Amino acid sequence: MSYQVGVDIGGTFTDCVAIDSGGNLVIAKAPTTPKDFNQGFFEGLAILAKKLGRELPGFVAEVDTMVLSTTIATNIMIELQGAKTGLITTRGHKDGLLMQRGMGRTAGLPVEQLFAVTTTRKPEPLVDYNMIVEVDERIDYAGRVVVPLQEAQVEDAVRQLVGRGCQAIAVAFLWSFKNPQHELAAKEIVQGIAPHLFVTSSHEVSPRMGEYERYSASVINAYIGPKVSRYLSECENKLHAMGYKSNLLIMQCGGGAVSVGQAQVVPLMTLDSGPVAGITASQFLARQLNHSHVIATDMGGTSFDVGIIADGKTAVKNVNVINQFHYTIPKVDIESIGSGGGSVAWVDRASGSLRVGPQSAGAFPGPACYGRGGTQATVTDANVFLGYIRDGATFGESITVNRALAAQVLTELGHQLNLSATEVAQGILTISNARMADLLHRETIARGYDPRDFVIFSYGGAGPLHAGSYARALGAQWVVVPGGDTASVWSAFGAAFADFKEITERELLLTVPFDHEAVNQAFDELESKAGAVVQKQGIAADDLVFHNYGKFRYQGQTHEVEVSLPEDGLSSSDAVSAWVQRFEDSYARLYGHGAQVLGVGIELVSVRSEAVGNRNLALGGIDGAHKSSADARLKAREVYWQEYQRFVVTDVFDGLQIGPGVDFEGPCIVELPDTGIVVHPGQSFHRDPLGNFILTL
Repeated sequence: MSYQVGVDIGGTFTDCVAIDSGGNLVIAKAPTTPKDFNQGFFEGLAILAKKLGRELPGFVAEVDTMVLSTTIATNIMIELQGAKTGLITTRGHKDGLLMQRGMGRTAGLPVEQLFAVTTTRKPEPLVDYNMIVEVDERIDYAGRVVVPLQEAQVEDAVRQLVGRGCQAIAVAFLWSFKNPQHELAAKEIVQGIAPHLFVTSSHEVSPRMGEYERYSASVINAYIGPKVSRYLSECENKLHAMGYKSNLLIMQCGGGAVSVGQAQVVPLMTLDSGPVAGITASQFLARQLNHSHVIATDMGGTSFDVGIIADGKTAVKNVNVINQFHYTIPKVDIESIGSGGGSVAWVDRASGSLRVGPQSAGAFPGPACYGRGGTQATVTDANVFLGYIRDGATFGESITVNRALAAQVLTELGHQLNLSATEVAQGILTISNARMADLLHRETIARGYDPRDFVIFSYGGAGPLHAGSYARALGAQWVVVPGGDTASVWSAFGAAFADFKEITERELLLTVPFDHEAVNQAFDELESKAGAVVQKQGIAADDLVFHNYGKFRYQGQTHEVEVSLPEDGLSSSDAVSAWVQRFEDSYARLYGHGAQVLGVGIELVSVRSEAVGNRNLALGGIDGAHKSSADARLKAREVYWQEYQRFVVTDVFDGLQIGPGVDFEGPCIVELPDTGIVVHPGQSFHRDPLGNFILTL
């Protein structure tokens, strides 16, 4: 037997999925171990092995491919525990990184902090001022060398930085994305003098216009590089020692998987790879269900993540924010808020009102009901107290929830608000659901999408418990809880199914109408470069496909809109016109027809190519022949329903015992491994032949 394995290291749990050669699934959960992520990683694999009746080394030796999505890079940035970093840059531009943009004061902050304008400030720089060294060199906007690189100055800069305790160096020069000659030479000098240092150059991380964002990307890459590289090497080496024969693959933020070697060069690609894995799985399922428009929602322990799949494709954004730092790198467009099962409820001293999140109880101690020392009420505590999660339910292999502990912290919080524990619990869920519905509104209606045209996918350990509420508030008609028992480990499932992907891009800045042959040549070069990387993973030429895109803007604007290349490519000026029309249609949908700046001219700013190596994995459906509603019915229990404003004895079902084709009316609870589905009054659900639960609002 051989296996495909996906692992997602989240903020609370490390989720694992194994798919055997027959398409059968086995899942496992282990608590995430922030002090040493590898501990939780191998504990999760050990649980998988145990479920398969194998010892861990024997199981690992049977794994064909293992794909990991990890939060280590994100944690380094949030905790600001990266390497002591130095920057070598063009003379006269030492302050650019520290000046940021004007919006650096508020970038990425939650709404609660934005209201307190006087308390906002720019983040502490990742590079100390005395760790930035300037050298003489200059390349102009056309890529021409104006001032040759003074290599002796670079050598002196490296020695200065090493003497000041530097652990990683970023090299970032003006216009290097047009001509990387100077950055390549400087990087080679760094490697020659200090081969033990992690070194990166801006053109290999972010070959895009925009000096601050490109510099920021290279500095972040250097800042997280040593720890991420060391962690990935340790993880892969330990797997190989157990008998794993292939390369460990890493999910990247642009979608798809890359080798550890590639991720070590640009560890920035691993930021937010977990939510991207969930989108990958959602695309896979959407194709199976013939849904071209999907709102993918992931509610885990710490956050609520939303991604849009429109016409079968996910949007990619280039300018991103982490810890108030802007950076440019192609990344699947996913927006997040701090609203998860572990989100902490608290009282705003200024207004005396109840608030929820964005802070989280995390993996340790976790919600109070976990019995691991948590003393603050969380969303999960509210779900347990109100009956949506059964008292005594287990999460993973080691956590059993305790309703009495949840009641205690809710009662204590209620004393501050002069409310009962029931009122506090219901208030927590109302606030949490409203925050999630607000994000859904911003990601659909505010972007020109009608949510009634979309089906919502809800997954993560907490997502299906809340989907009936936030989907109803949005005005959606259906919710799909994917795979039933797989919903709580959906991102790990997506990692297991991830195709190989390499993303390449180039700045062009051409005015419409432009020579289509020049653009074709650029795409040919990008495809050749990206395709060669993917084929190194053993992908056959027949399994290699390319997806090409261009970013356009009206002249005089600074922001672009990306659209896909027509299916027939650019064979003529008519094809160019069709491509430009796609941009104008997308612009009108996003901003309204009245916002179009007609007659000023249109520019093609950059092109991007994705080389995708299909792994061609398959998944079997459920065997529902022996299942019936009678087999599925469990002991009813009291559940609080806001619609009735009281606790009501409610039907409860074992979701794994429900066969396809049977309709169930709410209110009821569907229990699944590590999660559950709350079906409100007026809603109904059934299970499809693939094992998904379809909730009709």
